[in-house]
Amino acid sequence: MKMGIKKSSGFSLVEVVVTIGFVAIFLTAIGTFLAYASFYRKEAGDLNRAMFLASQKMDEIKNLEKDASDSGEFEQFPGMSYEYEVINRKEDLVSFFSEDRVEQEGDEKSGQIQEFLEEKGVDRELASGLEFPVRYFVVIINYGNHKSYRLDYFRGEDVGSR
Repeated sequence: MKMGIKKSSGFSLVEVVVTIGFVAIFLTAIGTFLAYASFYRKEAGDLNRAMFLASQKMDEIKNLEKDASDSGEFEQFPGMSYEYEVINRKEDLVSFFSEDRVEQEGDEKSGQIQEFLEEKGVDRELASGLEFPVRYFVVIINYGNHKSYRLDYFRGEDVGSR
């Protein structure tokens, strides 16, 4: 009888165990990734829906002339509710936009303020004593586990002096 090296076909037990370990780690990583992807997909969908509903509700209330507030549920979207408030008040022009925000060069709001002041023929330094009526609209959409989306809108009317 001849003793020699026996040629084997197949995998050894160590190779199989190592391969199963790698596959288990890979599948766990893929499973975790899919779970997070599903969670964030739902979160993004809820936020997108809340933004859409806030915009719709804001369009509904922009024509209200007097102070008002209300809250309710969206029948077509269970678990989503809204709150809104419309407030008419007088605001000091400079404090409304805060002085350091007005001073920032290139800032969009600063440009809008400057345009508004020029349109009314008012010097920026003198604007601090001016009041103007503002209609302030706030819509809050509540969704998910204690999450909310807030949309604010201001509409100024005319400038008058104090």
